[in-house]
Amino acid sequence: MSYLTPTTALGAALCALAFSVSPAFADQFVEAADNAKIDCVLSRGELTRIALIDDGFANVSKIASAYPYNDFTVTHEPVRGDIYISVPPQFAADRVGFFATSKAGYVYKFACRTAAQEASQIFVTNPALKTHEAEDWEQAAGPDEAAMRTDGQHAIDAISAENAALKVQLDQTSRASAAPVMPPPAYGPGVTPGAGNPAPGANRQAADGPSADAKVSLMSFETGGAGPKKPAGDTAAPQLLLQDSPDYLPPNSYAPARVIVGVDASTGVASQTDPLPVVLRITGPARSVMRGGKVLTTDITGCLVNGAARGDLSSEKVYVKLARMTCAQPGGRYAVSEVKGFISFAGKSGVRGRVVSREGSLVGQALLAGIVGGFGRGFSANANGIFTGQIGADGKRQALSPTDIVTGGIGQGAGEAADTVSKYLIERAEQYQPVVEMPTGIEVEIVFLDGVHVRSNTK
Repeated sequence: MSYLTPTTALGAALCALAFSVSPAFADQFVEAADNAKIDCVLSRGELTRIALIDDGFANVSKIASAYPYNDFTVTHEPVRGDIYISVPPQFAADRVGFFATSKAGYVYKFACRTAAQEASQIFVTNPALKTHEAEDWEQAAGPDEAAMRTDGQHAIDAISAENAALKVQLDQTSRASAAPVMPPPAYGPGVTPGAGNPAPGANRQAADGPSADAKVSLMSFETGGAGPKKPAGDTAAPQLLLQDSPDYLPPNSYAPARVIVGVDASTGVASQTDPLPVVLRITGPARSVMRGGKVLTTDITGCLVNGAARGDLSSEKVYVKLARMTCAQPGGRYAVSEVKGFISFAGKSGVRGRVVSREGSLVGQALLAGIVGGFGRGFSANANGIFTGQIGADGKRQALSPTDIVTGGIGQGAGEAADTVSKYLIERAEQYQPVVEMPTGIEVEIVFLDGVHVRSNTK
């Protein structure tokens, strides 16, 4: 007895609704499994909504066109997880293709043609989602349901054991009844011709009856060695074959790369909010999981990756956060993918570089200016004592000699000038921040944290 689940009822209702509308503008309903190809029709000049039943889209990967005005756009609706495809009227191609990954981890390949029609909808269902729901229901079942399943399993085991015993008894009975019985001789010494014995042809025909059938049923190709043997592995489940992935780069994959645009990353606090760009070229295939001594690879050799670099003075390293990757495609095209990852060097995150600090000379100059200012203030203090000289008996200040005037003026001027220069040098030294160099041409490792769809350039 089969039961109609609410989701099945909803699907039947949607199918009935789809057949009730006009065929030119009917909504499309597709059932697809993981990694399946979905054929559909997109509205040219209008919006097309694509929805995953009991699921939602996580990301979409498409090839970027060299002419944005002649490219279709994909808009993600975060509340329900649907996507909306907009194909402009001037779109040159008559077909559209892209890859989509759902929140549940399923990947679908959409290969759709375009047609001038009203806005339409595409509903995609995956039977594997119902399998997960059944497993969740089984795990969440209470003690009563578990006891019923246990009793049912016991009953099935008892019936299976009884059937096996009956089969053994039936085989034994068949062997006992199939034992060959030698027929009486039809001719030879001591046999009178025509004395009620059957003719030789009749004996031969009787001998070719049940005895011949019993002999045929007991023949074995394994003991005779004349015929081919059936492989023992035919009844076993096929082993899992691990194959290289030319189109998908799994998470945690890593690939060798060379820095083609380095950076002198500042270690200042203000520079952390405005990182500097770097560019790397991948020099080998990306490696991912390993099983049975085989490492699966994805060929992305020659692809370019850019990222944002920042310096860290405490570790004397440059840390790079990956942004986008560009790979060549057949036919003179290219694909651009957003990637998440980082750069490692010598088995550790980040690239260790040489720390360059240029404020040391300015600090030395400021120190020298301060010393000169100290001597100047000393001469100035001595000059002030001279300027406030003794007043004579007649009430007049004693006249200063030219030497005293020159000494006091030079001392006071040198002190003030040295103080000003020292303050300027200190402010300039504060503007200098240490930088960490990441030179061009060094070999590094790129680690991809998230999976991304790429197209192998070997196709």
